[in-house]
Amino acid sequence: LQWQDRASRSGCPRLLLVRMGCTTSQPQPEVPLSGLLAAVRVGDRLEVADRRALHLRREANATRCGAGWDSAAWADQNSLWYAPASPGYWWPANVLEMRPTRGVKIHWAGYSSDWDEWISNGSHSVRLATVSDDLGFVPLQGTRVEVQLIQNATFWAPGIVTGRAADGRVEVELSVNRNNQHYHPYDFHTVRVPLRLLRLTGAATATATERAGALSAVAVSGAGVDFVNGIYVRDGTYGGVPLFKNGQTWLLRYRLQSGAHFWYLADKDRLDVDDGDYYRIRSEARLPPVGANDMWTLAKSGVSPTPSFELLYDQASPAIAVPVPVAVTTASEEPPLARDGSGAPMMGVVGVAMNVHDLPVVMGEVIVPDVGDGSSDGSLALNTASTSRVEPVPPGLARQLTGAAAPPPALMTVSAILRHELGITSEAAPTLKELVEAAAGMLGIETHDKALVVVATECWRVLGSPPSLNSNEPSV
Repeated sequence: LQWQDRASRSGCPRLLLVRMGCTTSQPQPEVPLSGLLAAVRVGDRLEVADRRALHLRREANATRCGAGWDSAAWADQNSLWYAPASPGYWWPANVLEMRPTRGVKIHWAGYSSDWDEWISNGSHSVRLATVSDDLGFVPLQGTRVEVQLIQNATFWAPGIVTGRAADGRVEVELSVNRNNQHYHPYDFHTVRVPLRLLRLTGAATATATERAGALSAVAVSGAGVDFVNGIYVRDGTYGGVPLFKNGQTWLLRYRLQSGAHFWYLADKDRLDVDDGDYYRIRSEARLPPVGANDMWTLAKSGVSPTPSFELLYDQASPAIAVPVPVAVTTASEEPPLARDGSGAPMMGVVGVAMNVHDLPVVMGEVIVPDVGDGSSDGSLALNTASTSRVEPVPPGLARQLTGAAAPPPALMTVSAILRHELGITSEAAPTLKELVEAAAGMLGIETHDKALVVVATECWRVLGSPPSLNSNEPSV
């Protein structure tokens, strides 16, 4: 037995078992992998459930969540214990290796290689890496959500919405284990966070919340492909999020094999090929992104100009906290995109490979089966008054309307955001390259053979596309 002189993720030394001088001639049995673990490849970015208690840096989380983000009784504490309830929080990890005799080897983001670990079916709950849902409203009280907090890396902590703070931030009661040795009644259990650090959990919860918003249809106009224009009526779900139909053309969110999500206007009978895709935008949002800065682009069969959108609401819709007003126009005449998520012009390419390395960062979630046929969505009576008639947005709800599809700011602006969000000091990372590499290590972003600006942008997106510290600075 050998002690490793390094604090564990629970703040205590860990004990290593060293096997010395013993070998075995018995072959190791193969580990049959199934589900997500059977499909991953080296370099993929995952999130793994972990129940070990964490020592959170109070100041680092205050930087991201705002002053008074936690409810701890001791105002002078510099760190806080977080003892999660089962199944725990979701921590980012990278796939290093796969072996039929051992399973999948992962590297925990933010930790040294000493903590690399083999996982297999049943040993851990695993999902593809996720990002915030870019919500346009405060979820109802009682909605199950996850909050993006930070320790050595950013991670997702589960909890339940309990209300809205006076400044507009969302109040969430974290799921904690009161029987854990690190639990203390005077430590924090409730947090106040901005919308960009939230994601909904579970298709049932998300669907119920969106149904409460009563978005009944989407009006599409101005598209170069004339028959794409019209009213898209909400009718059931696709991949766990609302689906909108207009005859042969659907407005839907589609998950690529890489794990990234795009919203498409596409032919319903040709969803798995590029032909029949008219317009699209990369976005993890659960409702169609229609903000002024949400740049829809031409897909394989699209024709300029790109369409404009208007959200149509059920007249009987119940109020759901404070919706965020969005503009309903788009403007973009970029080259058509292949369904590889690369963002590069197609240049006549017909066959496009779709695999986990098509996109620079995998930001997806496990897809749930299509549930429901829309029959329980209630009346489809339309109120054509746009969301511009809602009340002013409190400061705590301020966010980038562009969300997950936002064009990134300039590299130096992104670097300033990374320092601010992750608490990386100039002493720890004096150069731009060292800063981006430190951020990538904390977030589990692969850096091999990638340009510095690409890595920096991926880090920025994983953090929820934070706004520039100087909000007046233009994007490039």
